Amino acid sequence: MLAIYKVQLNTSLTEAYQHLTSANGTSADGQSNHVFVLMASILGILATIGMTVNSFLVFVTIRSKYEI
Repeated sequence: MLAIYKVQLNTSLTEAYQHLTSANGTSADGQSNHVFVLMASILGILATIGMTVNSFLVFVTIRSKYEI
């Protein structure tokens, strides 16, 4: 699952780089929103990782507190 995210992130980074380095502000396929898509995907991945870590920490805390 993480590998899929990695591939998508690498693709988005490449597209965003091409968008930023193109002369007229649009990429080869004529779209101009790759940077926003990139930022949204990075935020989504970070939120997913954060929620996973948070739930794991809550689980460990509860387990250590009540010694389940």
